[in-house]
Amino acid sequence: MSVCSGLYIRLAGDNLSALSVFQALRQAGWSMLLNGQITLLPLGDRDDFAWKCLPGDRLAQAEQEIAAKCQLDELVGVVMTWQETSCGGEFLLYPHGDITFSLSIDRRVLQGTRVTDVSWYLERLLKAFESPRFTIASLSWQEHY
Repeated sequence: MSVCSGLYIRLAGDNLSALSVFQALRQAGWSMLLNGQITLLPLGDRDDFAWKCLPGDRLAQAEQEIAAKCQLDELVGVVMTWQETSCGGEFLLYPHGDITFSLSIDRRVLQGTRVTDVSWYLERLLKAFESPRFTIASLSWQEHY
């Protein structure tokens, strides 16, 4: 049976943007590279969710596309994992500080259960928002079996 698990974060602060959130996640240790590829929503996607893959050596191109999407107030979607692990999922970064994180890649679970170890993800996510520039206005987690 499949599990759908997600974290939903609303940030508050001055001059919030999907680009500032993306940069904070990257600086905290979240990586765009998974199995030698970068997966993201393309420029002009317009809610089609037609994810595209780029070779891992095209990181600069991916970052430029994300910056361009941010300038156009488009939804930024990018697959990210924590540092050198394969644990992560799809991040949706909305223009003004909302984040949806689908915990879909090598999901960490509490020992002996199929319940997501949400603490593992929060410890790593919250590192990105320790700066006084970000305030977490709300945070929720949902899981469906």
